[in-house]
Amino acid sequence: VLVSQTIRFGARQFHILVEGPISETLAPAIHTVHIMLTIVVIALLAAVGLGFLTVRRIVSPIEDIAETARAINAGDLSRRVVVESRDELGVLASAFNKMTQQLETLINDLEKRVSERTAELTASNKELEAFAYSVSHDLRAPLRHIDGFLELLEKKSGAALDEQSRHYMDIISDAAQKMGCNSEPACFLIS
Repeated sequence: VLVSQTIRFGARQFHILVEGPISETLAPAIHTVHIMLTIVVIALLAAVGLGFLTVRRIVSPIEDIAETARAINAGDLSRRVVVESRDELGVLASAFNKMTQQLETLINDLEKRVSERTAELTASNKELEAFAYSVSHDLRAPLRHIDGFLELLEKKSGAALDEQSRHYMDIISDAAQKMGCNSEPACFLIS
């Protein structure tokens, strides 16, 4: 018995019974369940596919930014992130590219300034060497004269000089020789 129903007709009551094979009776329900399962499987596959595409759309730009950051960290300041969207990741990539451009500009300016300062220091060192040579040359002749006149004075009046005068002459001679050494460029490096 598949279905039974009681119907009243006047004072009489009738019982209606429907019999049939269960497979025929449940066939439409089973068919509906198969259709629903197919729809659910298709919907799940579509959701997984869309989820994967959405995740790739989000992760791919982040991976590009990370790869560009590694290249910049390795010294390649010419690398830029390709900006394909106008969402938050596009804004991030654009800001990253601007920071990289500013960094490249700052480094290039710094290298240029270091080069200019090095050239200035080289020129200043050459001028200083020329000045030291000139001072050394200009002081040598008067110091040789002082030392020579002291020798002549000692030869002519050596016996007539008292101990204090000899001491003064020794001080002058030592000072002239010491000043002669100090006027040499090599002595500047030693002292």
